[in-house]
Amino acid sequence: MPLLSDIQQDILENRPLAPILLKLRFLASRLGSDVLEDWVRFELDGYADETEVPPYRILTVHYTASFIGAFGSQMKNAPVPAYVIQECAGAHWLTISERQSVPAIENLLSRVDESGGQLHIDASNLILLLQGKMYPGMNCVSVHGKISSPSVVALLAAVRSRILELTIQLEKSAPIAATITSGKAADNQASEGASNVTNITNQIVYGNLTSVSNSGHTSVVDSSTNKQIDFSENKLISEVHQALADSGVDGDELKKMQDALSALQSAKDKPSRWSAYNHFMAVCADHIGVITPFIEPLKNMFLGG
Repeated sequence: MPLLSDIQQDILENRPLAPILLKLRFLASRLGSDVLEDWVRFELDGYADETEVPPYRILTVHYTASFIGAFGSQMKNAPVPAYVIQECAGAHWLTISERQSVPAIENLLSRVDESGGQLHIDASNLILLLQGKMYPGMNCVSVHGKISSPSVVALLAAVRSRILELTIQLEKSAPIAATITSGKAADNQASEGASNVTNITNQIVYGNLTSVSNSGHTSVVDSSTNKQIDFSENKLISEVHQALADSGVDGDELKKMQDALSALQSAKDKPSRWSAYNHFMAVCADHIGVITPFIEPLKNMFLGG
């Protein structure tokens, strides 16, 4: 069986990602695309600190803090609004670049029930920064940063959907890829198409053809026509609603996803938009492939990129 078809079958049968990525890395080496090979290697081995991660690996962090005051008064695990974190410590504390390998992330998720459905980060440096900023007369004694498990599930789903989209686009734009098997030696013709494979990889993995204009309108390049599409807010929301409606998701789930999208559109300020965006992503976690083309446009539109 051609390697490309083998990868597609594994994806559609929801098999573990690590073996699929190994096959894709082998295919990338045969196609001569360093960019595709590097992406697969990073997903398998993890991203170094100096390496920029793709947008789908930037996850939102939620915080809780505990306080004590006079006469034994205390408040435990009080939610800390994103606005307070941004004002006291900077916006960079609101997200984290997830650099662990796909196998490590899958292992974390297998143990997530032990931590109540949350993944934790070290937020002890925020204790001093929050002193006196939330509850006058009470001292902050601990801060905990948490990443919801649905957002990590969405990360893995994003990797899976990108692999499938890569193979589909390679079939269309680099047909030689469909002839490569695990036992076939490198083909000069395959290597000659490396630049085309690299362009496809950059578009699908990094979404670097998505941008935001000064007016705040999101611009997206349709890779099938190479035409630029300008979305106003209403147009973008309409496109997402249509994609959800066409996805075949059952009625109750579809309504939850559409309601979450409407809540995002009606959010009035940055903190509430962050909350609404995260809720929308969590609700759509089981169907992330449906909204993958819209994740970055939505983020750029409502959160400023």
